[in-house]
Amino acid sequence: SMIRIGMSGQTKFSIEEPVDPLLGQTVSDYEIMELIGAGGWSRVYKARHKKDDDIYAIKVLHSHLLFDKESLIRFEREANSGVSLSHANICRVFDYDRLATGQPYIVMEYLKGESLASILKRRGKLAEAAAVPTFAACLDGLQAAHDKGIVHRDVKPANIFILDAPDSSVKLLDFGMAKIIVGTQPDLTLTGTAFGTVQYMSPEQVLGQAIDGRSDLYSLGCVMYEALTGKKVFEGATAFGVMDQHVRAAAKVFRDVDPNTRISPAVEQLVMKALSKEATDRFQSAGEMRASLVKCAGDDVAQVGSAASIGGALQGLPETADGHNATAGKRQIDGGGIIGTRLQPHFSWILLVAVLALAIVSVFIATGPLK
Repeated sequence: SMIRIGMSGQTKFSIEEPVDPLLGQTVSDYEIMELIGAGGWSRVYKARHKKDDDIYAIKVLHSHLLFDKESLIRFEREANSGVSLSHANICRVFDYDRLATGQPYIVMEYLKGESLASILKRRGKLAEAAAVPTFAACLDGLQAAHDKGIVHRDVKPANIFILDAPDSSVKLLDFGMAKIIVGTQPDLTLTGTAFGTVQYMSPEQVLGQAIDGRSDLYSLGCVMYEALTGKKVFEGATAFGVMDQHVRAAAKVFRDVDPNTRISPAVEQLVMKALSKEATDRFQSAGEMRASLVKCAGDDVAQVGSAASIGGALQGLPETADGHNATAGKRQIDGGGIIGTRLQPHFSWILLVAVLALAIVSVFIATGPLK
């Protein structure tokens, strides 16, 4: 296509937009139809399988990251985790290969719907009736991953996808940050390094400690808090400030955040338990947290989290008055977005140095400069 640039009375000139080299091409047995999403580390295309005409999504790593070791590891991790997981509440991964350029790609199921991040942007928050089945489905997906020894490590609204009606089921996306737990002991090779998205990181993630599935439950607690109150559990001017609060600060009760809250005390108590600083004080499994959630709602365990309950609860909820319409963000699959935060050295050492520096400055101000 052509972009025409110029001003009245001046000679106009044209600039050719770069053409996506994959559009219209065939990758293995998949015909690339259109670009449906893009993020910081990948692009996602809608593709048709030439033999059976089924529609898939293909995620391709950006060419400029081809020699970035961390991006390649994350991409391969997402592929391996996805292939090993087959669950109704996890986005399916079918294949992993490389283009002729060397760029890796992942073939996934094609999803029509909207991320929870997009829903919260439009609506501000969810009513309890919509939140309970949505998060029950998330917990089903997390339990399936944990049963396979896989910890997601990046549970956040952008990685929770709600399919369009009449399906309306929930899918967990992007296992690119996933950590594989070997046997019953965590793999400690990455201890001392923090991975995740700061607003949803567990205290043990912040401190670079060994993690297990209970870290994901803390992260989901952060998402639930945001979805039910309309505010993130912790906010700050810097990533370090938010991370420090995850380690040291208590979450505000719902009524302090939203005086008009209609969330039941039982559900609020559940969220606060998930946000416990010590993993031993949280729910000890996703299944346990799910069972507690449905008891809070007073619903049958088998029905909560079903497509019908989610679709019915979400239908007709009010929009925010910020001008967003119901189609915003739909029919897009997360193309990478925020890769997360990788912080090294150990965060606690950074806090210690900062405290010591403040103490020295305070003494200097109190005593005056040395003569």
